[in-house]
Amino acid sequence: MNGKRMGRTQLAVVVVGVAGLLLSACSKATNTGSGGGGSGSGVQLQTKAIGSVGTVLATAKGFTLYHNTEESGSNIACTGTCASTWPPLLAAAGTTPQVSGASGTWGTIKRPDGQTQLTYNNQPLYTYSGDTAAGQANGQGLGGIWFAETASGTVASSSPSSAGGGGYYHP
Repeated sequence: MNGKRMGRTQLAVVVVGVAGLLLSACSKATNTGSGGGGSGSGVQLQTKAIGSVGTVLATAKGFTLYHNTEESGSNIACTGTCASTWPPLLAAAGTTPQVSGASGTWGTIKRPDGQTQLTYNNQPLYTYSGDTAAGQANGQGLGGIWFAETASGTVASSSPSSAGGGGYYHP
């Protein structure tokens, strides 16, 4: 009988441990990938001058924010594998960041997976996994649909990045 009791106790410990890991993984799922930016109402963003791209929106850590020109309003095209390469900027519904130099309108949108994504001038925002350091814009122009989001609320129209090769650009 003692062997069975020990087995149940060990099983309970394993179940509690797995539940803890799952909860931890779920809480990390709100991270925005490279560059971060965080989730919730405390999203901190900035504007950043980046080479030939111009002054763009960036995460608090200086990672460029992008927009997929095939998306707007409630039309989210970047899901699944695309969202792994282009992590959406997640935030709590109703988030309104205060960003000096940004003259557009902030909003949020519900993604197909149920998460809430931050928008700027009705354009869903993403980071790019190919940007490995602050101040890079390696996703600029990829596939002719991914562009850095400018502080004025438009997409940067400079030529595609020569460093971006191989990025997943189309959902």
